Amino acid sequence: MLSDEAEDCLAVLSPPDPVTVTRGPAERWIVGTTDGHLVAIDDVGNCEEIYDDPDEYGYAINNLLLDAANDTLYFTARGAVFSSSASGMNVTEMFSSYYTNLLAFDPNGDRLLLQDPTGIVAYNLDSRVTKNIANDEEVRVGSGPRITDMYDAAFDFEKGVAYVINRHGELFTVDLQSGARASFLDEPVALNGGHLIFDEQGNRIITDAASSLITVDIDTGEKTVLARPVNLSFDMPGTMPFDAAGNRLIHASGNVLYAFSLDTYTNSIISVQGSEDYLGAADLDMRRNRAIVVRDFPPELIAIDLVTGDTTTLTEFNASASPAVKSVADVNVDAVNDDVWLIDQFNGNFVRVDLATGKHEIVAGDAIANGISFADPVSLGIDEEDRIAWILDAATGSLVAVDLASGDRVIISR
Repeated sequence: MLSDEAEDCLAVLSPPDPVTVTRGPAERWIVGTTDGHLVAIDDVGNCEEIYDDPDEYGYAINNLLLDAANDTLYFTARGAVFSSSASGMNVTEMFSSYYTNLLAFDPNGDRLLLQDPTGIVAYNLDSRVTKNIANDEEVRVGSGPRITDMYDAAFDFEKGVAYVINRHGELFTVDLQSGARASFLDEPVALNGGHLIFDEQGNRIITDAASSLITVDIDTGEKTVLARPVNLSFDMPGTMPFDAAGNRLIHASGNVLYAFSLDTYTNSIISVQGSEDYLGAADLDMRRNRAIVVRDFPPELIAIDLVTGDTTTLTEFNASASPAVKSVADVNVDAVNDDVWLIDQFNGNFVRVDLATGKHEIVAGDAIANGISFADPVSLGIDEEDRIAWILDAATGSLVAVDLASGDRVIISR
């Protein structure tokens, strides 16, 4: 329990209420607050801020765990698990996992014990492999190396292959029939993950990893870093659909929708939204020559004409919308049925939107259809011919196949 002096110090330094507290080194309390601060306080009221969430809004610090022997603090915030020196501000994001609770640190096995929607699991700090501790065996489907910290995927449905990149910039292939996994390159594409696009015309993968455009030849594995012009702004795009007709990438940055030419390496503005708007995931409706884009907050689905930049609102996912959609991670246009499919990352749902009416429905999710629940769906691909959706779940390291008609789902690779 904090002393009165420590409580007074905390109130001055960080007004929001503390959400978690643990005893740290040098007889100090480590306190996590609702606005993303870590504060060290001693019993006489001396306090020091050791971490401040860089996001301007701040996210609550949760689930503090201390490894006193190694002066390391583990905590969760904004959908990720972090490690930090218990006495300083050297904070490192370890892996992404929504709805994860840190339970304990196991010094003998050098692992973290966590609880997520799959149950109680152990995360090895050296290998970054998650194991089911009920039988101490990895829960695997398909052969090959485990893919941890999944970030995005691109699909070649003709060849039956998914290309998956993780947060560490490592590129893998997954066989869509057997679930077999293989490393595609001997070294990471970049220092961090990026969004993937499959360029069927050029037989290559394109990624925006490390804030640059990088291409990887599918046949030879040759990697090329494209020159980045001054006006290129890939600021955390939700997705980057490839416009084959114009040989360009459509991407969003802040409130602006851009087109980046792969012929001239120049960036041009398609549309500028309101100053308070944020554009995220996008895909192309080529039948009407427009981009289907998620605009936050709260999320709504809009259509932007690729020639004029004119904007039309298709559907709003506001607080009164039913069913609720809170955080859209990816969208795919289904040209066959004139639908848009999306994944609601926060609620773990797979949603269909009728382009003609704007009405939406949950097709797969908790207690809807048969199969596993999604913990952290991050990427989506639609096989229009076979009527199957392919969804990456970063929390479980899974590639899940969803029947578009029934919503039934099965893990193909994990």
